[in-house]
Amino acid sequence: MKDEQQILVDEVERSTNQVTETKEENNSLEQYTRKNNIRVLGVKDSEKEHPEETEKIIANLFKKHLGIKVNDTDIEIAHRLGRFRKESERSIIVRFTSQKVTNRILSSCRAFKGTGIVCLENLTKMNLDRLRKIKDLEDTEKTWTKRGTTYALNRDSKIFKFHPKYSIVEFSAMLNKNKTNNVLKGHSQPRPHPRRSEPSNTAERSATSVCKSGSEGDLSVIFPARGTGRPRQSTPRPEEQKSTVNENRLPVVNRLMNIANGHRDDPLKP
Repeated sequence: MKDEQQILVDEVERSTNQVTETKEENNSLEQYTRKNNIRVLGVKDSEKEHPEETEKIIANLFKKHLGIKVNDTDIEIAHRLGRFRKESERSIIVRFTSQKVTNRILSSCRAFKGTGIVCLENLTKMNLDRLRKIKDLEDTEKTWTKRGTTYALNRDSKIFKFHPKYSIVEFSAMLNKNKTNNVLKGHSQPRPHPRRSEPSNTAERSATSVCKSGSEGDLSVIFPARGTGRPRQSTPRPEEQKSTVNENRLPVVNRLMNIANGHRDDPLKP
């Protein structure tokens, strides 16, 4: 009986996951169809405004505040959303013919600051709902979107990228733990590699180049394996077993210089 119940629970969980994945895929496709769209808020509205007039208003708006000239051929359509109301201003949806124009406008929308006009991506209902929930989190200082993806800045000025596999509660916990950008698996920024000190002379530089390029069974005895502090364990060749104790005690730099200078008496060479 318990086995049957467990099977039913597993099936329900699997079905739920499939439904969630399907919703995310549909949301991503819908957002992709809106990649050339921009939503503009705070523009003065009129009851008898036609789409042609809306296009002219948008073109003049971008030229005045952003310094960007938008031609008639750049705008596919521009229209208001919803019915006209005297107490509010309807938002405007602008669809451009090129994504280059869309990105140029979005990257310059900061110039609208202080004018009461807001320029945003045309988000899907799901993405807009996520943006609002993340914005209302206690540890969120600022939110924005890029290509439908939501980003958040926490109180420690750390940037976090939201991923659909995390819930809002989990994302809130991440903001609260003051973790760095690489807290989200699969979306971390690469860590800078520490700079290695350059060799001081020609012989050491030559030895370094030899170590990087050649002699993989010979030089593995000297250099430690990656991630460990011990030398890499390798099976020595029969001729390498003839090396004496005194030769093995030679300093590493001297042995590398022998390799660089092409000395035949180098103990590492067979």
